[in-house]
Amino acid sequence: MLEDAFAQLTGFFREFILEIKGSLTAFETRVSALERTTSTLAGGLGELGDRFAKFEGAVVPAIMSLEGRVTALEGHDFASLERRLGALDKAYEALSIRIDNNRAKIEGLETAFAAASASRDERLAVVEEIQIETASQREEIEGLKAEMARLAEAQQAQWTAIFLVPLAVGGLLFLLLSQGS
Repeated sequence: MLEDAFAQLTGFFREFILEIKGSLTAFETRVSALERTTSTLAGGLGELGDRFAKFEGAVVPAIMSLEGRVTALEGHDFASLERRLGALDKAYEALSIRIDNNRAKIEGLETAFAAASASRDERLAVVEEIQIETASQREEIEGLKAEMARLAEAQQAQWTAIFLVPLAVGGLLFLLLSQGS
């Protein structure tokens, strides 16, 4: 009966350890996939930053060159100049909007990257907790094994006592009876 209980307990912990190992393997796979995604996202973020820098590098000289053109146009027809300035203002606003949109995209990517890093840190913390709990359970299992060994030794001692006590009592009775006769 005690051996059956121990076998059930051993089977339960064996299944539990296998389940934990399977969970850890799945978790490591998910962490690897997240690292690859983070890597790809970081590469895209760098590329977007480079594209933004190129775009800004192209826009700033264009705007600077427009100042010279405006001065030259002041000597020309004012209606034509006003139309061109209106178009230039619209182009500048469109560029500003694109710049703001690109900044918003970069901020969104940075936020996503930070969230991915935080999620990864949380998963690593969960893995550490599981490892600590697994180690604790291993210690408990070892303690149970030691307790089972001690119980087996005690049971062996009881059986020995059960056989030796009647022999000792019989020997004493024999001794007493032989002295009394």
